[in-house]
Amino acid sequence: MKCPKCKHVIPDDSLFCPDCGCKIDNKEERIKELKCEAKAAYDAEYFGKSFGAYQEAANLGDADAQYILAMQYENGQGTIQDGKACHKWLLKAAQNGHVEAQFLIAQQYYYGNPIQMD
Repeated sequence: MKCPKCKHVIPDDSLFCPDCGCKIDNKEERIKELKCEAKAAYDAEYFGKSFGAYQEAANLGDADAQYILAMQYENGQGTIQDGKACHKWLLKAAQNGHVEAQFLIAQQYYYGNPIQMD
């Protein structure tokens, strides 16, 4: 997770930023707020704003946000189309238990993934 004030990486179990001392809000509440903001922006077709909010929630480890972020990369909504970034976020969502992401990753491997694997 990143500090909202100084943007430094904070350990998940920390309540304060070790760099600036900023109090860290409840992670689950922050994810809920971000997803609500992102959905409202997406529904209004403000894809750039939606992308930013989903990206922040995805970075906090939310599997639904990771999946939606992958789809935005796939479709170029709020960002440029990027197959590698799409695959990266699909994989993270799948690893975090998102069933649709698991299905899409399985399809990519079964039918041949167009993304070059490392």
